[in-house]
Amino acid sequence: MEADLLKRINSLISLISDNDELLTKHEKEKKELVEKLEWLEEDVSELQKKLKKKTEELEEGRVSQAQLLQQIDADKLEILKQKQQLEESENDKKLLLEKVNVFEEKINELKENLSSCSKVDEGKDSYEKLLQQIELKETQLLAEKKKTKNVFDAYKRLKSQYKFLCAKAGLTEENMLPQIKLEDESASLMHQQNPTTSPDFVSRHPDTATAACEIKKVKIENDASDLFEEDKVVKSIPTPSFHSPTSGYIAPKCFLLQNLLLLLVQSGLHLVG
Repeated sequence: MEADLLKRINSLISLISDNDELLTKHEKEKKELVEKLEWLEEDVSELQKKLKKKTEELEEGRVSQAQLLQQIDADKLEILKQKQQLEESENDKKLLLEKVNVFEEKINELKENLSSCSKVDEGKDSYEKLLQQIELKETQLLAEKKKTKNVFDAYKRLKSQYKFLCAKAGLTEENMLPQIKLEDESASLMHQQNPTTSPDFVSRHPDTATAACEIKKVKIENDASDLFEEDKVVKSIPTPSFHSPTSGYIAPKCFLLQNLLLLLVQSGLHLVG
């Protein structure tokens, strides 16, 4: 379409150029006709002088009066013809000017069409770029969804393993205390400064050590559950019965459970990463 428009513009420009040449030619002819008219007027003046002279001669001798009258009539007809040609040239000039104006308007319209076509092409390029960006964002979104699903699956596996270990350690809902939320700094400080983490203290105070390790176990579980936002679960803190005869065996199980949970959380994070 753009090539056709360019061809049309070139043809119009060529036509305008031809019209300009034709106009120049007509102006030149007009100038020549004007000069010829001036010459004819001079000839008429001379003829009038001659006529006057001939009239005088006719008056003196009436010689060749009829021929002179015919020559005068012919000259008058020639003058009228030249005037008509001048008028026709003026009309042709006006028509040519009107055609030139029409061609200029058409050229302007074609230029506007070309500019609109270029804008349409630019809009198509922008639309294609936008589609590419949308496809890229959709790919990134699918990758993020897959990553979130992997995290959620890892968490469910950790949760299942945790329940299995709790059941294996003899921890049930009957010996679980209500939920306790601990901040990271408080838990770290308790782990570093609390003497209940030492093996001697565990052997002397198995019940208290068991409670401390169970609190830490719940902290680890909460850290694992914070990896995703779809299924945050806060576990209850199990505590031993202070009157249970098996409390001396719960503390070693607690440390074993704590280490296993740490390994499971680390392995789950490694798989997700």
